[in-house]
Amino acid sequence: QRPVAVRAVAHRGHRRGERRGRAVARPEGEPGTQRRGRGGRAPVTVAACDLRAGVAVTRLAHLDDGYQVQLSDETSLHVRSVILAVPANIAAAIAKPVAAQAARLLREIPHTNIGTVSLLYRSEDLPVSLAKMRGLMIPRREKRQIDAMNFTSNKDPETAPPGHSLIKVFVGGGAPEVVEMDDADLLAAVRAELADLLKIDAEPVAFRAYRWVAGY
Repeated sequence: QRPVAVRAVAHRGHRRGERRGRAVARPEGEPGTQRRGRGGRAPVTVAACDLRAGVAVTRLAHLDDGYQVQLSDETSLHVRSVILAVPANIAAAIAKPVAAQAARLLREIPHTNIGTVSLLYRSEDLPVSLAKMRGLMIPRREKRQIDAMNFTSNKDPETAPPGHSLIKVFVGGGAPEVVEMDDADLLAAVRAELADLLKIDAEPVAFRAYRWVAGY
């Protein structure tokens, strides 16, 4: 029986693991799909299974010989076992019908908001002093609206087009409310912090925000 992954199942191999003979289990004769990572990173191997992307689990129920998994696309799965690779608060809601005590314990785990904002700049618009900057962590006692930043393209030039620089800013740890701002307010807050901390006054060419409310 082929395994089923509702979101995605991936195994990130590395040289040491390969020497030890670690592998992803898959039906005989059905090798996994392998994609080479950027910048020489280890390949990502997706195990041979039925991937159901873009759907959510809406209900989990016991059966005599396993479980029934109801999905948001109105289909259902009959499976022998279930692995919940989701945050604890989401796992609690899914597991409650079949494991009430475990769900109660999972709900006791605190969660906060977390998010990232990736900003693409023209390299010439950034201060020269940042050309070799790798990243920056900001202590909570500073009471900033951002937690850290990663100069992504300084670490891996392939992540930005020629002549451009990519900066990823992390938010939510010290100021969870920032994650729930709309895009315009979030961008303004991040730009104000970058201007104050690193003298980055230029407007980014593009930006993208990712938010996980109560997801960390």
